[in-house]
Amino acid sequence: MKWIHLILAHSFFIALCAVAISYQTVIIFNREVDFWCLGFTFFATLVSYNTYWLLSKQKTISFILKNELTKNVVITLSLIGSIFCLIQSTLKIEVIWPAICLNGLYMLPLLPIKQLGFTKKIGFLKTILLAFTWAYVTVVLPLNKNFIFLENAKLLFFLQRFLFMFLLCIIFDSRDVMVDKIKELHSLATDTKPIVLKLIFSVVFLVLIATVYVMFTIGLSYAHSLTLLIAAGAAVFLYWLSFYKKSYFFYYFFVDGLMLFSALLTYLASI
Repeated sequence: MKWIHLILAHSFFIALCAVAISYQTVIIFNREVDFWCLGFTFFATLVSYNTYWLLSKQKTISFILKNELTKNVVITLSLIGSIFCLIQSTLKIEVIWPAICLNGLYMLPLLPIKQLGFTKKIGFLKTILLAFTWAYVTVVLPLNKNFIFLENAKLLFFLQRFLFMFLLCIIFDSRDVMVDKIKELHSLATDTKPIVLKLIFSVVFLVLIATVYVMFTIGLSYAHSLTLLIAAGAAVFLYWLSFYKKSYFFYYFFVDGLMLFSALLTYLASI
């Protein structure tokens, strides 16, 4: 079990999930696969998540350097890997910069800078920002097209991906309520009552279903539409299960794994 913990704790699994749903975007829009772009997504996700977890510990730099050797090694090697893949890929600079800025914005509340203290109180914006970042990285990067120039079908898919990730973010926010309050960090779950959060989850799910239906009416295949709906339904099921006390493994394998599950369904439907 130690190797499983290593994979989950150092974000290798979620990086794989990011690659999977990026590839799902490629499948749905029948694009040529840029494996260097997928490599960049994998390594950049490792850098982002491992850096976030180090910052969340709220320790001094010297403490982190001495006691988090494995994470520091992963970050360093992943940074090198992401730069190498970026150079080899066909990704445009105007597509990359927004992704970097979005990741930076999400980490602001964790930086030990007094002037940035107000960012800890952004509440629901934190959840929206994370879902939007995931949608941007896994939709816009594989398409390699400036967001403002995306056609209607691609914008609808971006909305679907955003809503899907928003559902997953709500599940994680609900789990982290107590920890976030201790660290004085705000999220959608800390700033709303449980009943309101359930209502928001339900509305987001219904809008997601409606979005997939509209995508179907303008050309998305029946098989691909069905895979997106099944993944959304699975998110609802896991949200219901999360009301009961669940382990670290449940969240970092099954909830995160919904991304991999969704991508796998789409791949199988394309065979």
